[in-house]
Amino acid sequence: MTAWLAGTQDSDGVLTALISTQKLTWYFWGQDRLLNLLPALAAPFRDPELNLRVQVFLRFALAFLSPLGVVCVFRGSWRFAVLLVATTQCLLAFALSQYGAFNMWAQHNPYGTSFVLFALALWVCVNGKASWRWGAAFFVLFLAYAVNLALVVWAVPFLAVAMVFGVRDRRLLGAVLLLNLVSILAAWLHSQWFGEPVTKFALHPSWEAVQAGYQSFFNEVDVRLLCALFVAAVVVAAIRRSRETMMAILVAIGMFVAIGALSCLQWLQDGVYSIRYFLTFLTVFVSCCVYILLREFPLAFGSLRRQAIAAAALFFAMFSFAFHGLSQTPWALVGEPWRESSEAAAHVAVDAHAALIVGDFWHVWPAVMEARSQLRRTGQARERMYGMTFRAHALREKIDRLFADRPHGVLSLCLQASVDDCVKTTNSFGQLARPVVADASSIRPVTIAGTTAYLVVLRPTG
Repeated sequence: MTAWLAGTQDSDGVLTALISTQKLTWYFWGQDRLLNLLPALAAPFRDPELNLRVQVFLRFALAFLSPLGVVCVFRGSWRFAVLLVATTQCLLAFALSQYGAFNMWAQHNPYGTSFVLFALALWVCVNGKASWRWGAAFFVLFLAYAVNLALVVWAVPFLAVAMVFGVRDRRLLGAVLLLNLVSILAAWLHSQWFGEPVTKFALHPSWEAVQAGYQSFFNEVDVRLLCALFVAAVVVAAIRRSRETMMAILVAIGMFVAIGALSCLQWLQDGVYSIRYFLTFLTVFVSCCVYILLREFPLAFGSLRRQAIAAAALFFAMFSFAFHGLSQTPWALVGEPWRESSEAAAHVAVDAHAALIVGDFWHVWPAVMEARSQLRRTGQARERMYGMTFRAHALREKIDRLFADRPHGVLSLCLQASVDDCVKTTNSFGQLARPVVADASSIRPVTIAGTTAYLVVLRPTG
C-alpha cells in the first residue's frame, strides 16, 4: 500500500500466482530452487489477483520477521526479539533504495521465508519433546533449504562460530549443525529429482567480479547509515567485551566479506550482481549490529506495553518515512510499465474468447493474471486461458490438451510485432507435442494501449 512497494510486481512476481492457481509444481517453473511453499499455502485462493495479494502479504510478513533467524542463536527473551526485529527492519527500510526495498519485502525473494524456518527449527530443537523434536526440526530445515539453498552461505558458518564462542550449549549447536548439513543434502537431492537442474554454481573468481559485486551493493544502500551503525556496534562491543557481542561483530564483518566472495559465483554474475543476492548478508549484518546495541538498551528488557509502543513507533516510521507513506494507487499490484497494457490485453482476450496470450515474458504473464481474474469475476472461471512465452513449457500438457480439444485451432492474442514472431515464440517456448502454424485467414489486428496486436487462430501441424 505504500508509495515504494505498491504497484511494483513484475512478471516474475505475477508468475507465482499463476503457479499457485494453474499448475503447482515443486519448484518455480524452469528452476531447481525456490520451492513453491508460499504458492502452495496460497493455493486455496483461486482468483489469481487475490492469490497474489495473499502471497505478497506472506512475503512481507516473513521478510519482516527474518531477523529472528539471527537472534535465535543468541540467548534472550522473546520481548527482546520483538524490539530487535522492529529496529532491524526500520534501519533496513531507511538503508535500502526503492529497488532494494522491493526485493526485500515485495518480490518473490525467498530469503525471509528461509530465515523464519531456520529460527523455527532451532526453537523446536531447544523446546521440543525429545521424541519428535529432531524429526520435526529436520523437516523444517529441509523446507528452509529447499526454499532458499543460499541459506547455507551464512547459516552453517554462523552455527560453527556460535559453537566456538559457546553462546549456547555446544552439544546442542553441534547437533543442530549436523542436522543442517543433512537437511542441505536432502534439499539439494530433492531439487535435482523434482526440479529442472539449471543453477550453475561454478566459480569465476576475479578482482573485477569482487569490485562489481560491491559496487552493485553500494548502489542500493545508504553506506553512511550502515557505517555509522557498524561503528556504534564496534564501540559498544569493545566496551562490553562479552562472548555474544564479540561473536556478533565477527559475524557482521564476515557478512561484509561474504558479499565479495559470493560475487565470484557464476550464479551471481549471470544475475548481474542484483541486490537480491546480497539481502541475506545485509539482514544478518544489521541484525548483529542491532543485537549489540540493544543489549545495552534498558527498553529492550522493559514491559510488554513499552515494547509494543516502541515497535509500533518504528513500524510507523518505516511506513510514513522510509516507504514514503500511502501510495496514490494503494491496491495496485502490477508495475506501472505493464499495468495499462496488461489490463487492456486482458479485456481484448476475454471479450474475444481467446485461450492463449502470446508474446514477451514481461507482458504476457501480467496479462494472463488479469484475464484469469476477469473471467472469474464474469462467471467464466472454467474458461481456459494460458500464457505462451518464457517458462510456459510448464503448462505444455494443459496446452497440448487445449489444442487436442479444439482441432480447428485455438484463438490466440499475439502481443508481438508480427504473427510470425508469435508462432516462433509458441514453438520455441511451448515445447508442444506438435509445432503450430497461423491460420492466415483468421488474422485480425487490434489496438492495445496504442500498440498493434493480433487475434489469430493457431493450429498444430499435421
